[in-house]
Amino acid sequence: MWKIAAVLVVALALFVTTGCGDGDTEPTGVTSETTAAPSSAVTSETVGAPSSADTTEAATDDGSPVSSQVLNPHDLLSAAEASAMVGLPVRLEEATLYRDDASGIISERYAYDLDGTGIHALVEVHQDSLKTSGSVADDFAFENKLSKNEVEPYDLGDEAFVFSNTGQLHMLYDGYYIVVAFDADPYSTDKNAELNTRLGVKILENLKAKLQ
Repeated sequence: MWKIAAVLVVALALFVTTGCGDGDTEPTGVTSETTAAPSSAVTSETVGAPSSADTTEAATDDGSPVSSQVLNPHDLLSAAEASAMVGLPVRLEEATLYRDDASGIISERYAYDLDGTGIHALVEVHQDSLKTSGSVADDFAFENKLSKNEVEPYDLGDEAFVFSNTGQLHMLYDGYYIVVAFDADPYSTDKNAELNTRLGVKILENLKAKLQ
């Protein structure tokens, strides 16, 4: 009889101390901080943010980490760098930073005066780290095929081509597809192509540094 009573006392004590029947306790390891994870979606509110890049972590099919930085054009080509290569004062145009998460595109305009003509140049960065479906490599291949009669291949990055009628550069490298459209001479495709490929080399150099 005493042994049975002792067992009942111990069982009752365990019931009370573990909180069974008490609705105020939470399951072990779950807190209010972990039940509501922050949203991973990026909205248009971030477009005007002064931060140079958003950095997240992704993984390849084998589980190894890969870079997934979301980069703005001015992260890859500053106004000062553009000025040095154009040979004229170049500025970033205000309120021209455009971002479309679905397509994975961030673009920005650069402005300068060329022989009395106002030039509105463009750098556009397509990126797998932002794109919600498909890949920028597919986009690059589609544009290359679509414009096959108007482009010439160029040895830069993973793959590149230049439009023969404008001198505009399209470059693919490691999950980033970049378009560079500056004018060195509105009437000379060759001069435009030469400038855009030089800018492309600088952009590629900065991109590789960002991905290290």
